[in-house]
Amino acid sequence: MASATTATEHNRGVVAGLVLAILFSVIYGIFLSGGLMTEHIQLGGGELTNDVASTAYTVGIAGSVAALLTWWLQSLVASRPIGFRFVFAFIMLTVLFLVVGGTLTVMHEYLPLPGKIGPTYQFTGAQDFYITMVQGVNAFAQLFLEPLRLSILALLPAGALYITMFGPRRD
Repeated sequence: MASATTATEHNRGVVAGLVLAILFSVIYGIFLSGGLMTEHIQLGGGELTNDVASTAYTVGIAGSVAALLTWWLQSLVASRPIGFRFVFAFIMLTVLFLVVGGTLTVMHEYLPLPGKIGPTYQFTGAQDFYITMVQGVNAFAQLFLEPLRLSILALLPAGALYITMFGPRRD
């Protein structure tokens, strides 16, 4: 009987962790998107165009997916000390944020979307696809570095700290 109770408690813990991870990733994406829109309105003179809104949505989705994947990957280092878990979460969150954002940027540029005017791009090989993906990640990274958007860059270590404190861990 004790093992059935332990299994039930474990399942509750897993479900609670999954719900917490999903909520965190959604809220994290909203904060990233809102931070970009706020900074653009303050620095750009107050005009919110369709391109800025599209970029903000891309940033929000990339942040949400990166946070969820980082939470999941945190289970690999769950038994390590807190400093190691923080560094791991920070590096993973940053890399995944840039990779997912670059992928979404490439998808937005090259996939045939409904209502999109103009030709779509056809990849001729793996090298062409790789170069395009690297350019997408580079373009996405330049979004935060030119001009330097400190509010969004500050959310990366804040998200890593949250994942470190409340993410998966084992004693």
